[in-house]
Amino acid sequence: MFGSGTHCFPTGQQTLTHPFLLLLFRTGVVPLLLAMHCRLVPGKPLLRNRRNLMCDNISPCGETVFNQIKCQVTRLNLSAPGLFDAYLESQGSPFNRAEVKSLCVSKDTFPSFDNRTRKEMLISLYKIFTFFNASLGNITRDQENNERKDLLERLSNTTAKTRGLLANLTCLLCSEYKVTDVKVTYGSEETGAFEKKKQGCWALRMYAETIPLIAQALGKCHRQR
Repeated sequence: MFGSGTHCFPTGQQTLTHPFLLLLFRTGVVPLLLAMHCRLVPGKPLLRNRRNLMCDNISPCGETVFNQIKCQVTRLNLSAPGLFDAYLESQGSPFNRAEVKSLCVSKDTFPSFDNRTRKEMLISLYKIFTFFNASLGNITRDQENNERKDLLERLSNTTAKTRGLLANLTCLLCSEYKVTDVKVTYGSEETGAFEKKKQGCWALRMYAETIPLIAQALGKCHRQR
């Protein structure tokens, strides 16, 4: 469907209201699945449709959806350190724990977590995991020729869990809070192999540092029987 040479780390504020992105919402697919296949032009906002389709065909959420979000974040939190370690181990020198703070850096800004109110918290979660889902798409593509199956499996599992979480966040934002438009700022696009590794390392580092704070703020997940 898209060219194999594409790569995504768009810059600037992009509003997820492009007709094709919104069509993915309507069919139940997480919108940033597109980011795994396309290149958004840096600095150019996506075209806006007069009719916002983000929440089309969204049914009322079940009573347990917020608890489901808690449980999804809990599982992602538990797997985050292993994913980061697997990434570092598979990139070769000089990527290691001792060099993380000096090497895994970026000029970009990872979305911040805001827990002042439940609504603000859900919106910030949406921004964080939309950004992270796009990063996962880039990282996975850059690791396609990697022989480390452990890393590829962890990336695949994390992507699936992230999509499920985004689906629940979308449902709750649309049905309960009537939020139909969320602006997400993405990272810059890197071209060199080493720079791509650094960008991926930075995204996973920030994710691994942020998600424990999110899990703590959300509270305990109550397992469903």
